[in-house]
Amino acid sequence: MFQKDASSSSKGRKYWLDQVDPELSSIMLRMCPTLNFNSKLKIAIFRAMMKIPGPTGKGVSSFRIKGIGRMYFPKEKGAMPPTTTTTSSETKNRAVLYIHGGGRIMGCSSGATESKMCSKIVQLFQVPVLSVSYKLAPNHPFPAGLDDILNAYSWLVEYILNGDDTTAGSPRILVVGESAGGGLAAELCQRLVDMHRSDTTNKPKLPVPVAQLLFYPMMDDRTSMPDHVDSSIPPNLVWNHTSNRYAWGAYLKKRRGKSELVVEAELPDYAVAARRKDMTGLPAAWIAVGDLDLLCRESREYIQRLRNARVHTKYEEVKGGYHGMVTMCSEDARPIAHLWDSFRTFGREYLRDGV
Repeated sequence: MFQKDASSSSKGRKYWLDQVDPELSSIMLRMCPTLNFNSKLKIAIFRAMMKIPGPTGKGVSSFRIKGIGRMYFPKEKGAMPPTTTTTSSETKNRAVLYIHGGGRIMGCSSGATESKMCSKIVQLFQVPVLSVSYKLAPNHPFPAGLDDILNAYSWLVEYILNGDDTTAGSPRILVVGESAGGGLAAELCQRLVDMHRSDTTNKPKLPVPVAQLLFYPMMDDRTSMPDHVDSSIPPNLVWNHTSNRYAWGAYLKKRRGKSELVVEAELPDYAVAARRKDMTGLPAAWIAVGDLDLLCRESREYIQRLRNARVHTKYEEVKGGYHGMVTMCSEDARPIAHLWDSFRTFGREYLRDGV
């Protein structure tokens, strides 16, 4: 039986590596050991590693905003941050909010991965990109991180409007997230939509993002429950059931013992994107995921529910793709280049007026 082979780390890795698209078989993937992110020590080590900064891309500058995150923007003469008076008419009142990954337990707003991702987004859209800093579990479980993200989103709206009334400036903001950041991006959109629906005052409201663009989002705590796990299949590359259970348990404060996650029928609104019942009125969604990714099934299910609710969507499933492929592989790899091209097309459609 293959289950016996699955207990072997080397055989388990070979099972997955043999299915990886050769163009996505990066050195980083092959050198990366099989890890379970399921202890405070491991998390502490990787938090430190993920804070190591990286250079910004060509034509991109950045600056830190205390308590908010790091802003990346097109480099202008004098390398000054853009304002509504310096940007062109095509990019005025446009911006991107970027939410980093890390399982809701790791990651930062200005590490090497964030510099790479945010620089690429700036280059594609030529608009400011705010990489938000948010509190992490287990020390700060839900809703602390999402509250920080909402605060950063509010700051970004004020920044790009440069003091104008939020209803007059027609701000157009894309929310982009990777992995855990993708799930948090979806949850932010849900919260903002509901804020609009429930606020009956005439006061200016925070604008809802025009679109959500999610790379292999972590959006369903039920994925790694025993009744969802096929024990005959080896642990997935990069992010597996053990890590997923631990991370969700830390974020939701629903842990019993060392690794068992207690799942409840009902959770607070916006705690888990996939638990939402009413999908109508949510922003347009672009989702990209690899077919070898642990989070592939939940991505498929979420995009289908959005489609059923008549939300405009674009779904990209990469054959032979795995969790983290966009940051672990060269941009020149054919599948990655295709994803960025699709991302750019979808995002530009919603950044322009009249959509």
